[in-house]
Formats: sequence, structure tokens, C-alpha cells
Amino acid sequence: MEKQKKGAPWDEEGVAAGRFDAFREIVAALRSDNGCPWDREQTLESLKPCLIDEAVEALGAVEVCSATGDSRNLCEELGDVLLLVVLLTQIAEDEGLFDMEDVICGISRKMIRRHPHVFGTEAAAKCMPEKAAEPEKTGEWERYLAAERTADTERTDSFLSAEGIESGSDSGEAYDLWTMVKRVEKQCYTEEELKRQKDAVKAASAWAAEYLI
Repeated sequence: MEKQKKGAPWDEEGVAAGRFDAFREIVAALRSDNGCPWDREQTLESLKPCLIDEAVEALGAVEVCSATGDSRNLCEELGDVLLLVVLLTQIAEDEGLFDMEDVICGISRKMIRRHPHVFGTEAAAKCMPEKAAEPEKTGEWERYLAAERTADTERTDSFLSAEGIESGSDSGEAYDLWTMVKRVEKQCYTEEELKRQKDAVKAASAWAAEYLI
């Protein structure tokens, strides 16, 4: 009888309990030296088409859940979306860019500072970027969010410049998320793959299909 191969360690109790740290350990194992060849060779760039696929499939699952009340597929598809979030973050950590704690801290602080009516202005002020105005001195909450919007605009302008599009132009105004999605699709899919993807989306959600090539 062939001896059973001893695999990578995993937290059986943590997986059964649905603990997030146990899932992160699984993804880290997949990316380790003795992990899965496919997962190890992935990059931030290579996973762009996977982001589109999983977002579309999750959208279709929402439609199915809303129409039938059956949430099983939605639960599974949200798991696939979560996998991509954790995998992309693990790649970023491997490259020394940021880690999951940075991601969670960033979105937590953003939610608190954007909801002073829920968490209070004092808590929201503590979660503002260092360059933002001080609320106790100005009393104008819009000044805090303006700093964040400015940073977002600067990042967008930088991207448009790299794409050869003039900021503030008609082309720049029209360069929205779906323009980027369609560009990624053209780069990463053959015509046959695009048709197959669109047919699958149509079967699940006629609304989502309108946004695909």
C-alpha cells in the first residue's frame, strides 16, 4: 500500500469554525515554497481577469438569490471573492507592499471617518489622514473628506496620465470603472472566451450582461 503523503499543516478546528486566520493560513500555504504551483506563480497583474470573473459570478448569484431565495450559490461565490482578496493581499505581502492588517485597518478607519453620525466626530477625527484639517479647530467636517477626495483625484489623474488621457478632458471624464474592465477583458480573453463568459452571465443575470463586451 502506498504511504500517504503528509501535506501542509492546517487548522482543522479553525476551518470548521470558519475562522478568518485559519483561511489566511491556507492561502499562505498555497503560496509557500511547497505550495501549489499555480498559486505561487500568480501576480497582481495575472489575477485581474479572475477579479472580473468572480465579481460577475457573485453578481449573478445575487440575482439568483433574489429571484429564488436560494442563497447557497451566493455563499459559495462570496467565498471565491474572499479568496481573491486574501490571495491578492498575500501576494502584496510577499512583495513587501502591505499586509492584511493594513487592508483591514485602512477600510476600518475609512468607514469610521466617513460615518461621524454613527461613531461620533471625535472617533472620526482620529481616523483622518495626518494631513487633514483638525475638526476641533475648524468645525467643518467637509474639510476632512476633501483631503481624501483630493488624494483619490490625484491617484486617478496619475493613472489617466499613464494611459495618455488628459485629466479633465471628455475622455478623462468618460474613463470609468467599466472602461477599465473592458480593457482588461480585451487583454486577457480571446473572442471565444468573451462570448462564453457573456453567455454564462446572460443565463444568470441579464442586467450584468449589459456591462460586458
